[in-house]
Amino acid sequence: MQSGMRWSTLLWGEIWVIDVAYNNLSGKLPNSIGVPGSLFMLKVNNNNLDGEIRLSLQNCTSLRHIDLGNNRFTGTIPSWIGSNVPLVSILRLRSNFFTGYIPQQLCNLGYLHILDLAHNNFSGTIPKCLNHLSALTHGNSSAYDLYSYYDQQTSVVKVTELEYQRQTLMLVKSIDLSSNSLEGEIPEEICSLLLLHSLNLSENQLSGNIPSNIGSLQLLEVLDLSRNRLSGWIPQSLSSSTFLSHLNFSYNNLTGAVIRDKTGIFARGTGKARLACSPIEAEAHAALNGLEVASDLGSIHLECESDSKELVQSIKGNIQSGGWTIYPILAAIKEKCRWFDSCSWKWIPRRANKAADAAALVAKRRMCDEVWLNRPPSSLVFVLQIDGLPCPPQD
Repeated sequence: MQSGMRWSTLLWGEIWVIDVAYNNLSGKLPNSIGVPGSLFMLKVNNNNLDGEIRLSLQNCTSLRHIDLGNNRFTGTIPSWIGSNVPLVSILRLRSNFFTGYIPQQLCNLGYLHILDLAHNNFSGTIPKCLNHLSALTHGNSSAYDLYSYYDQQTSVVKVTELEYQRQTLMLVKSIDLSSNSLEGEIPEEICSLLLLHSLNLSENQLSGNIPSNIGSLQLLEVLDLSRNRLSGWIPQSLSSSTFLSHLNFSYNNLTGAVIRDKTGIFARGTGKARLACSPIEAEAHAALNGLEVASDLGSIHLECESDSKELVQSIKGNIQSGGWTIYPILAAIKEKCRWFDSCSWKWIPRRANKAADAAALVAKRRMCDEVWLNRPPSSLVFVLQIDGLPCPPQD
């Protein structure tokens, strides 16, 4: 269908569902679309519609499903979503040209279980009040029963479009805020969304640490935080995530170890706060921690990959030629490699190769005693020299 949207107001009183998705409609939503307000499903996704979300829709107090995805809509998310219209369970605005902040009023949507704002121009921070979304904390799906027989929805998970129909859609719990300009830290409150299955915050400008308690999201299957400015260690709490099958932390400033099985599926992620006085030392600590976790998992064949060329060369070569500060860690790595039937090391070049360096420098500034390194005890230097081991620089 190719047409502008010219709809008569005569039928509005009889319309509960509008589904004109996947056509070639253009123009703006009609001004009268919210009169007299009987609408509870609006699906106009995958068209060429533009303009702002019509104010008249605030009259549709029974509106449960809003899908404006893949159009050319502009403007901000109106504050009446969550105030005048409190029953929305699916809000899908992805792939438009929306701007502004994510309004706090969305946190009032107690039935919301799919929030998709990806691929827009939203800015500001992620609202801390997301833990008020009760459908994602302890469940609240009764408002969905009225139209579950009709509805179907396309959701993007792991860069794959999946179509959910009827009762299946009630079980989907996802938040996708990817490809915007969001900044600030990931709020700790997001760890309260215990029923969440998919969380995608990739391609933003988020900074700070990953919430340490993010592993409490036990039902999480997809976690994508890639292409941000996150720093620090990969939270060790992720090691208890039994359903997590897609994990992406790439292109950040993170340090830690991620363990995958032979099919590439996430098995465990780990990171520990360590005293790190150089980038290579931070990398070595992460590698050692990864070997310990792999052993705990009962692994017998390991293929270890690191984006630190210096670390891989040090492990594969003569560890005594490495820096004196990392010699004990390299020796421990060599020893723990003997726990496995096979243990190989490979350098993986990536544009994110400086990630561990940045994290290690953060650790250096916050946690390390510079005086001890610059002026190490003479007794330690003497012992190292007698044993023929790498020594710290001397004045």
